[in-house]
Amino acid sequence: MAFARMVSGIVAALAGLLGREGVAATPSRDPGIGREAENERAAEALRRMADERNEAIVRARERAKRHRAAEFHRRAAERCRRDGDGEGAGLHMSHAGRYAAGTREPTAAERAYAEGFWLARDGRRLRPADMDGRHLANTIRLIRRKARARMLADRRAQPYDAMCDRAPGMEDHIGPARPVYDEMLREAERRGLAL
Repeated sequence: MAFARMVSGIVAALAGLLGREGVAATPSRDPGIGREAENERAAEALRRMADERNEAIVRARERAKRHRAAEFHRRAAERCRRDGDGEGAGLHMSHAGRYAAGTREPTAAERAYAEGFWLARDGRRLRPADMDGRHLANTIRLIRRKARARMLADRRAQPYDAMCDRAPGMEDHIGPARPVYDEMLREAERRGLAL
């Protein structure tokens, strides 16, 4: 019974921190429910609260990224205005508004990635199967370099949260190119390319 009270106290403390009321705060008085069932309910309540907290952390990080992008475009618009580039200033301000509102339209590259194409520097849309071996390997390396840079920048900006299951790795920072990146990896493996 002491263990059940201890678990119940932990749940009550966490519920108070998160502003929850009545989340398995007291042990059950039902004689049909044993200690293991109470412990399982308390553990499930803890898992649920941790999941909600992790989701809140992800939402907060997304808001922070949108805010940083909006600030970047506002500063770029100011530079364009100072340089007398009215068209550039208007473009940057429209991007800033979309980022701030969270309604930014996907770029041409993001649309191509979603359709399974890689958008080359010269504007060509290529399927991974249509790339030559050197181009495929270099593109995979490029995506990995950019993902690593984003990962390191993200870790400097927001340190690892001990409540998360794991720190986000490079694979989590590939972004919208993920579907075409996975296809490139399969194609490179099929061809036997060394990466």
